[in-house]
Amino acid sequence: MRSVAKKVIAKTSTIVATIVLVIAACLIGATSATATVKVKPLALVMTQTVGDITYSVVTITNTGSGTETIVGGYASLSQFWPTWGGTCNVTYAYVIPAHTSCTLQWGFKPTAIGPITTIGNVTFKSGATLYVFLNGVGTS
Repeated sequence: MRSVAKKVIAKTSTIVATIVLVIAACLIGATSATATVKVKPLALVMTQTVGDITYSVVTITNTGSGTETIVGGYASLSQFWPTWGGTCNVTYAYVIPAHTSCTLQWGFKPTAIGPITTIGNVTFKSGATLYVFLNGVGTS
């Protein structure tokens, strides 16, 4: 089973890399009037046994001169969700000062064996939205 999971991860990673290259301009960051927010990495790959939960984090950076406030996060498939763990919640209470970074945690709980991919987003009071490719592999 591990060799199958490794093949699925490799294939998923190739697909993600291709997608990122095609639409990278849309994913690199979002801009508001006085703040610019960026996310790294652009894609998360998580592997977990069906029914169990795993977590991974992205770093959100505000490179602008104004403050950004996170107002929401969402993934279009229920197997993924923003957990609100990380420093964006604890350190900054969702308010990211200019020229600082924080981490935001995403969760994954597979419901079936195999790969699953969706896009997650993080929205800001300024109207900016960041996108993250969420890739998971359910294993037995």
